[in-house]
Amino acid sequence: MIVLSWNCRGLRNPHTVHDVRWMVKVKRPNLVFLMETKLRQNKMEGIRMKLGFGNMFVVDCVGWSGGLVLFWEDGSGVEIQNFSHQHINAIVSNQNHSMEWKFTGFYGHPEASKRNEVWDLLKYLAQICPKPWMCIGDFNEVMTMSEKRGANVRPRGLMQAFQHTLEECEMADLGYCGPKFTWSNCQEGVGLIKERLDRVLANHEWRSLFPDAVNHVSVTTNSDHAPLFLHLLHSQSTGRKKAKFRYESCWAALAGCKDAIDSAWSKQYTQGG
Repeated sequence: MIVLSWNCRGLRNPHTVHDVRWMVKVKRPNLVFLMETKLRQNKMEGIRMKLGFGNMFVVDCVGWSGGLVLFWEDGSGVEIQNFSHQHINAIVSNQNHSMEWKFTGFYGHPEASKRNEVWDLLKYLAQICPKPWMCIGDFNEVMTMSEKRGANVRPRGLMQAFQHTLEECEMADLGYCGPKFTWSNCQEGVGLIKERLDRVLANHEWRSLFPDAVNHVSVTTNSDHAPLFLHLLHSQSTGRKKAKFRYESCWAALAGCKDAIDSAWSKQYTQGG
């Protein structure tokens, strides 16, 4: 299975749609999660047909900003659980439902003042439907200063809030192959800023289920964000024992679980599926 995640910065641009079609044709992803689509349900139907997917779930944009969509193939076993303007949560299963895991496509709030709200959302998602869990998307935050180049120093409190959230959720970064920075302001010289905002996170159960999963950071010309291609390989299909997970130096050493968060979060998100 292959999962594509991309902050496409608007599907009204025909060049961006062309990029998505090319990536789908060449990489043949089973799941495609797009952020900042800037489209509503009625307009997204045409995109689905161009991409050739049998199914989709859309979170409409608000005005001219935002918007999420998840496309998937027929027979992929995707059941939408809940959603908001910042996420789409689903259960993914194989054909006989002998293996299930939780998928979350996530879009961190672009405003730093509202970042704690989406971290609370992530903590809530960690508590519901306990299964092997993978979360992919644009988190709009770096974990350390090594994930940022250019401009001013990132406030330590913002990075620590992200780190503490992953610690509480018992999630770890899967790392990457390819370019380190996934976002750029596309300027030149001293004005150039690069950051690692897009990533894949997973809990221990999911990493044990897919020990050979690899996150490939790709490139594109029609967005300031890089697409992510997550390649999954179920451990039992290789004939090998499940690999022991090892933390690399560039990953956060995350462990432990704190008290459950306020259950009031469950009232703020529409239940689907």
